[in-house]
Amino acid sequence: MILGAGFSGTLTAIHLLRAVGGSPVPGRKSPFRIALVDSSGAFGPGVAYGRGAGEGLLNVGAGSMGAFPEAPGDFLGWLGGREDAGGNQAALATAFLPRRLYGEYLEDLLRREREAHPDILETVTGRALDLVPMPDGTYSVFLNQGRYLYAQKVVLALGNFSPPPPVFGGEGGYQGDPRYLGQPWRPNTIERLSEPGDVLILGSGLTCLDFLAALAKRKTRGRIHVLSRRGLFPIAHPPVSIPSKNEGPIPAGTLREIVRAVRRKIAGGAFWRDVIDSLRPQTQALWQGLSLEDRRRFVRHLRPYWETVRHRAPAEVLALKDRLEGEGKLVCHRGRLSYIEPTEEGLEVVFQRRGTGEAVRLLVGYVVNGTGLAADCLRTGDALVRSLLDRGLARPDALHFGLETDAEGRLRPARGEPRHGIFAIGSLRRGTLWETTAVRELRQQAAELAVRLREEEAGEIAPGRLPFDI
Repeated sequence: MILGAGFSGTLTAIHLLRAVGGSPVPGRKSPFRIALVDSSGAFGPGVAYGRGAGEGLLNVGAGSMGAFPEAPGDFLGWLGGREDAGGNQAALATAFLPRRLYGEYLEDLLRREREAHPDILETVTGRALDLVPMPDGTYSVFLNQGRYLYAQKVVLALGNFSPPPPVFGGEGGYQGDPRYLGQPWRPNTIERLSEPGDVLILGSGLTCLDFLAALAKRKTRGRIHVLSRRGLFPIAHPPVSIPSKNEGPIPAGTLREIVRAVRRKIAGGAFWRDVIDSLRPQTQALWQGLSLEDRRRFVRHLRPYWETVRHRAPAEVLALKDRLEGEGKLVCHRGRLSYIEPTEEGLEVVFQRRGTGEAVRLLVGYVVNGTGLAADCLRTGDALVRSLLDRGLARPDALHFGLETDAEGRLRPARGEPRHGIFAIGSLRRGTLWETTAVRELRQQAAELAVRLREEEAGEIAPGRLPFDI
């Protein structure tokens, strides 16, 4: 059973279907079955590439966005059969295309595999609230509609949790106010921000740029304010005319040693983009080799700067941001949020300006939290995660970014080593792997996890017994 049908869950299901092949005996159903569960009822695009993506663009060229590790150009090939894609293959390979188009690609991949294996995959609309180990070694998963599913293996592909509300002194009454938009990827978020009046976006990362791209076309009255502590926006991708070069690996070591090695390469004439991109194949290993104190030091001091150079944006999106700012439609602030107070006129926001400590007051119609991924799995409010922790089936990683897993992605229980069949993929493994939210890493995880599940399942399914039942 796969809980979550965004990129990670969908790709895991597709790889499993491809591994299963046809029925073992003509006219007989395969004993292997997959339940793909998602609360949205949309299977494939997930939040990142679905209706909530708005006007957002992919932040990687289409030529590298294939869903399969062995075929990174698969998305590009799929585009070749569409009349609305536009451009030739060479131009499309480096183009930053709409994320919703990528969602259609994922939906199409899943549809084709489902048609090829109609007796194996079942999609289920629902939200998993609880997971209970059964005496026979299977798992009972309780859904929000009051239904139970049973499975021998469970994959948690829960995606990215919404960022937690800001914490500061006061009662926090703003959190229940409909003008505070705490789930930034909901389909109606852009519609509400487009209403007349000023609005405030918390955070200046890729989510913020997605908002700006959509609001530039829709918002006609009122200013857009952006507040972040350092005022750092993602750096633009260099022009394709600048060829990339592999600058080789960095020796493992302490955080200080790694930073010095990066600086030496750049000081020696290497282009910063090439140095950062050359780190990518070894980022997970470097992260895992750091002490806990070094990991904390990285998160506290270097993370904001890493994210601006690692998670870059299309140059045209940043040009749009600069244009809005030049026209007075966008105001960017650097500072620390002091409080948000609901009033009859709107939400009163007060922050301390960075550098001077001056208190600045804004009155806005909406505040949207675009600060990025949830930084503490204990504050997500997700019922299933809470259930896993309460039952001792999982434990937070040391930084509380997600749930601790072993090298195979199996959840580590509260005590001892993993002995169960509950796996995680994607952002839940962020504390363990760090780089685990982009297509390149996720497609590899999905492929490896599918192989592991298939190997384990082959020895466990008795003839005629289904791995899950409804």
